[in-house]
Amino acid sequence: MILGAVWATGCNNTEVLPQLVVGFKNPTINIGLNDSSVSSSVELSRTDASDVTVTLTITNDGDTEYGVDYSTEPAATNGVITLTIQANQTFAGLVINKLKQIDFGATKSFSISIDSVSGNGTAGTTNKLAVTFEENPTSPGATMDPKVGGPSEPNAVYVDLSNQSSTVVARDTYDLAFYTGMTFNVKLNPSVKMLARSTGKTDMTAVTSADTTGWGAQLDFDAIFNAVLGPPPAWIGESSTWIDAPDGDLTKTAISEVSATDANNEVYILNRGVDNMDVPRGWLKIRILQTAGAYKLQFADIDATTFTSVDITKDDNHNFMYYSFENGMIEVTPEKTKWDISFNRTAELADFGTGAIPYMFNDYVNLNPGVTAAMVMISDKSYDAYTKADAETTIFSSTKNLIGSSWRTITGPPDFLQQLNTDRFYVIKDPDGNYYKLKFTKLVNDLGERGNPEITYELL
Repeated sequence: MILGAVWATGCNNTEVLPQLVVGFKNPTINIGLNDSSVSSSVELSRTDASDVTVTLTITNDGDTEYGVDYSTEPAATNGVITLTIQANQTFAGLVINKLKQIDFGATKSFSISIDSVSGNGTAGTTNKLAVTFEENPTSPGATMDPKVGGPSEPNAVYVDLSNQSSTVVARDTYDLAFYTGMTFNVKLNPSVKMLARSTGKTDMTAVTSADTTGWGAQLDFDAIFNAVLGPPPAWIGESSTWIDAPDGDLTKTAISEVSATDANNEVYILNRGVDNMDVPRGWLKIRILQTAGAYKLQFADIDATTFTSVDITKDDNHNFMYYSFENGMIEVTPEKTKWDISFNRTAELADFGTGAIPYMFNDYVNLNPGVTAAMVMISDKSYDAYTKADAETTIFSSTKNLIGSSWRTITGPPDFLQQLNTDRFYVIKDPDGNYYKLKFTKLVNDLGERGNPEITYELL
């Protein structure tokens, strides 16, 4: 939380609520050349039974001008922003929109200060937010709490360390991700219990429900897990191939690399998993081809004799192009140079004694394909003592799930542990060559609920 609070007691030793302290999550924020907006937040030291109104005052530096260079959400009137933190909530968002591109090499800045707080609230030590517009900002470090949304983790969050910002997307937003690199690879949404299995056929119209007889008790996350509770069935070993390799290896995806020869591209049955409310999203048959440097996606209900066909063009600004069977092409991640790590739940492989099977992991952290990282044990070097010179001799890896779930330990009965692994930290090298050391400082909230991570990081 922002800072400590003082408890007051009366002569009868009855405790009263602590002072309500208000502050900014971080004292600085940067807006870069390619950013259209950035987000910050004003936070409380505790919840309150009533709405808390915070009055913010803007001070412009130099020739920076509100309404010309930037605007805010909520909007300011005569340099004053009125922000409301809803009852029983601990923060409210503040968005800063860039309205005008600054000149090459120039810098503009302004600040936002907490002027007053309703009720018995008071401004804490982080009562001022310094905002800088510059061509290529690099954050010196910050504390961030990616908004994955609590225990069910309904959101995927993409974090940009150098810009001290995050992008939040509902994790059930898309179905398939189409690689934009030199090869033609397609990945499943790993966060919704999605599975894909080949029919061995290459004609969409020839595939019917007869080709999937018995698959309802196999091509399903719950069915797979239940199958290993007894004598393992013959098909269980195949189940590990129905998800994409968790380490990001594109040669080990559930859907084989798309061939330039149509006859080599098979029809797959896709179990689309569940949405964020755990409602099944249904099954489809799909086939993917190449067409003039793009993808051609064909899909239909399993017994349909006709199908929909969609062309998907590669865009070099992103690592993947994303497609939803309901909403078509959508943007999920920021551009590939504008994020470093992501928080989400994901499909991993776990071994319960019968070989690796697909299993859902929460609290999962992946690397952007353009980012490398390393895990450092504090028995080798403490977080505080680790320097840029250490980073320059550290061996880095591009393995997507290098962090994965290694930052925390979760166990079942009898212990039911939910704890941070404080014996390690991580070093991130971003697409611009910046080195950041990063440690996880929170796994659960004050109620002990997962899906409330916090990180602290520093530029080396």
